[in-house]
Amino acid sequence: MTALAGSSGGCSGSASEERVRLRTKVALHGSPTFDNALGWHVELDGAWLSIGSLRLLEGAPLGLRAPRSLLDLLVKTAHAHPGHYHEGAVLAEMLSPQSVDLLETTELDVAEAVTGAPLSGQLVLTSPAIGAHAELLDEAVVRLEGVARPTDPDVDDEPRRFVATASVAELGSSMGTVEITGCPYDGGPIRAAGTMLLGVDVALWLDQVDFTGIAPKASAVSLSTDTRAHNGFLRGLAKAAAYRFDLQSDP
Repeated sequence: MTALAGSSGGCSGSASEERVRLRTKVALHGSPTFDNALGWHVELDGAWLSIGSLRLLEGAPLGLRAPRSLLDLLVKTAHAHPGHYHEGAVLAEMLSPQSVDLLETTELDVAEAVTGAPLSGQLVLTSPAIGAHAELLDEAVVRLEGVARPTDPDVDDEPRRFVATASVAELGSSMGTVEITGCPYDGGPIRAAGTMLLGVDVALWLDQVDFTGIAPKASAVSLSTDTRAHNGFLRGLAKAAAYRFDLQSDP
């Protein structure tokens, strides 16, 4: 797989490349307890994600430019504005859909790969969900459950229990999948067998979510579609920086 033909073709390694296999794992990046930028302390009780595929790419990750819209960080927009991002050849890919609990480390299927130097990653979210958490996720590609409290107790110390979900349609896709490309890659070159890691920064998903509109109740309240809180959540989901890829070599 010098390159996979396009972004979804088969392996076609050159004579200078060696085929290898990589285990793949997904987990939370950072802590399930954090403060966001809008003055809320968040404690996650649950976080689930529906993954379609993972890839390591030769192209450099997206820059830190401010997105013009929610979809500006999604692959369809990247393709529409090719000067922003070039994904390059695919050096590793895991193509078996699975639903994961981000509060645990989940091992996915093996990724087929070739030796080379990845610079970025790609995550595909898929609906409906498949696997252990399919019933919980249903048509959503992500589900969060938790409690938010103001960081300033003098303002308000009432907890807001919330549920946040997002579908592929809400993320701008009508195809059942959403590609998030140009994700940061912290690992080195692929030289031999090892483990491809994806760390999901849920704190970045919720960094611009204002929970003020959620009434303090004993039961959880869903973030309503088209509200400022839900739109802030969708923008966070679309950020490539929320998905950090890494590589660990076998001993």
